[in-house]
Amino acid sequence: MTNTMTSTVLISFLACLLLVNVEGQVGHSKARCQCLNGMVNHVKPLLIEKLEVYTSSHSCQNMEIIVTLKNGEGKKCLNPEAPFAKKTIEKIKKNKRWGLQYISASVCQYISISVHQYVRTSVC
Repeated sequence: MTNTMTSTVLISFLACLLLVNVEGQVGHSKARCQCLNGMVNHVKPLLIEKLEVYTSSHSCQNMEIIVTLKNGEGKKCLNPEAPFAKKTIEKIKKNKRWGLQYISASVCQYISISVHQYVRTSVC
């Protein structure tokens, strides 16, 4: 084999290795985030059937608060920085009747660490 042919084969082989390596890496794409179409700052509490809090992860770097509305009205994404969202999380932690069954351990960790200035007691 000539030097040119050897170089071409080597470059092709390295390019294939690079493609395989890039394909196998986990990207930080926001494609898996659920709140892609905007957020609301407030939802009437009486309309909330369920509240779900998703902390940031490798598939979505955003914290997401999703409320399912009663009577089949769909789901809304709450702005996690809005005062209503922070107060709602505080109420859920303080009042078991308000839907504590929907809070997971990771949410309790998020609440205790990131929103501790809004929480007086912890029921998690």
